Amino acid sequence: MTLEDKKRHEKNIARDISALLKKATGKGPKRLRVTIEDGTLAIYVEGMLTPLETTLIKGAQSPEALTLNRELLYKTISLDLKNIIISHLDHHLNNGVDLFKYHGKLRQDKEEIYFKL
Repeated sequence: MTLEDKKRHEKNIARDISALLKKATGKGPKRLRVTIEDGTLAIYVEGMLTPLETTLIKGAQSPEALTLNRELLYKTISLDLKNIIISHLDHHLNNGVDLFKYHGKLRQDKEEIYFKL
């Protein structure tokens, strides 16, 4: 894949995932960036907390429950996420797409989702 193709795929995947997140949560991210490197697709999300989550995190001693909630969200929509990735990268994939890591920094309203390609 050329660098130009890679950048185009990253931009288009980010656009489609942003639309999916808005549909799934009722609120789209302020920023969403996708990177493809070394057999991994990473999604970096900022500004996704809903008003309810923002209120809860302010009073929470620990955001673990919200992190679990977010992990469940991404597992629930993982097939839709995979389909978006496949629709853009199908001819570049050897082994399919697997969600393999979620890292939430919810106090900073940041999340990272990683897929093996």
